[in-house]
Amino acid sequence: MYYSCEELRRGWDKGNMLTEGWEVVVAEKRRKIVGFIIFKLEQDYGIIENINVAKGQQGKGVGRALVSHVEDTAESAGISTMKTDTTENAASTPWKSYAFWTKMGYKDTGQRLATKYEFKEIPFVKNLKKENKHPPPRVGEANKTHVVN
Repeated sequence: MYYSCEELRRGWDKGNMLTEGWEVVVAEKRRKIVGFIIFKLEQDYGIIENINVAKGQQGKGVGRALVSHVEDTAESAGISTMKTDTTENAASTPWKSYAFWTKMGYKDTGQRLATKYEFKEIPFVKNLKKENKHPPPRVGEANKTHVVN
């Protein structure tokens, strides 16, 4: 997790090491990177691998804008299913992104997949054609999020 726009920028400046079809999209506000999302479009579905929003920008529509952009990109490519995941700790408490994904219309598959760590992976899926589109983020002109491809 990045606690500031500056930390997020330093992490991004280490270099783009994405390979094998993975793509990244960043969100900017007032010419500062405030978030990013990493995704891949396969033949039959899209995968969101990671999304990160600077702590001070969370809850302001940045994550929603990034996910909406990726979903729109997938739909434009003829893809109707998106997948992602989050985790739960050893006490079966899901990470805070669980609520975000459910709010975005993603469904918990009910699976809990073991990892080599002390947490379990929780897969999510969303059918883009059947789900109601999420409303656009409510942002004011001075606080507008710009998604950069």
